[in-house]
Amino acid sequence: MKELPIIQSLWIGKKLSSMEQLSITSFLRNGHSFHLYVYDEVAGIPPKTIIKDANQIVPANKIFKYKNNNSYAGFSNLFRYQLLFEKGNFWVDTDIIALKPFNFPSDYVFGSESLFLQSGFKREILKWWVNLKTSVPKLSHFPPYYLVSPKNKLQLVKIGNGIIKCPPSSHLGKYCYTKAASRDPNTLRWGDTGPTLFSKAIIKLNLQEWVMPSEFFYPLNWWDWKWVIEDGKTEQIKIICRESYAIHLWNEMWRRKKIDKDATFSPNCFYERLKQQYNV
Repeated sequence: MKELPIIQSLWIGKKLSSMEQLSITSFLRNGHSFHLYVYDEVAGIPPKTIIKDANQIVPANKIFKYKNNNSYAGFSNLFRYQLLFEKGNFWVDTDIIALKPFNFPSDYVFGSESLFLQSGFKREILKWWVNLKTSVPKLSHFPPYYLVSPKNKLQLVKIGNGIIKCPPSSHLGKYCYTKAASRDPNTLRWGDTGPTLFSKAIIKLNLQEWVMPSEFFYPLNWWDWKWVIEDGKTEQIKIICRESYAIHLWNEMWRRKKIDKDATFSPNCFYERLKQQYNV
């Protein structure tokens, strides 16, 4: 059996919460090696995690937060592109929980976030794009969304950059890092060097065929982020995740709503079920 690809991520901070521990453990339990890049000593790293020096990828003096947002997400975008250019394999954000092994044989794997059911307005946008008679409209029409047809299904999607697989020395890694590094951190907005840049790169480099259906990695939409800690949603989430390789827990929503990731919720909610499953 071919060895599963290495999973890689970054953590900036003094300790991991239950969510990050759950993310790492889920990949380890599904047979992957997990490389966690850090700049300092970090408490709570699960056993068998391979700890890597993040300075070897991007030096610590390059770390920044968004000017009006207490988040390292912009720097994390920069870091992942350079890491993928140097090392290849998978990058995952630490709010991604593996539900089964990432046994994709292709060199490239990307995830789409479906917007098809978000609102009537989005459905009207979809109809308008279908009338353009093109499978991939120019991003200038409505960045960063575009049409793909994974498994012959037409969807209005956003390409997320929370799960990326590419080979070392790829044009994708180089392009995204160069573009991200050219931006002034003081003027960056949320998503500028994330999904917006990444979507443009995928289309520019003609890599759309490796964009997976939204149910593979992002089965739960961001506006439903709270379902995982609510009673009565577990069975519905299980149905939604029947074809999923992972579920995204939308950490940014937890942060903005000031939800404690180390809190204990109802034992029947999906988040607690995952913690029980992976013994976190």
